[in-house]
Amino acid sequence: MHAERPATDRDADRRFVVDRYAEGSSLREISARLGRSYGYVRRLCLEGGIAMRPRGGPNRHRRPPDRDTS
Repeated sequence: MHAERPATDRDADRRFVVDRYAEGSSLREISARLGRSYGYVRRLCLEGGIAMRPRGGPNRHRRPPDRDTS
């Protein structure tokens, strides 16, 4: 488990996380860039007052367009 970070580091992390999430990055992407856990990044978003997006992201399994059989 990580030791508690100094307030200035945590504040800087929060700004970084909130900015990246607002730009569209996922929590997993942000946690990888920051080198911190998913839970830590999620907590910083919540502390920063961010409204969390629904889970799942974009649907990668798109239905092929209907073919015109006329």
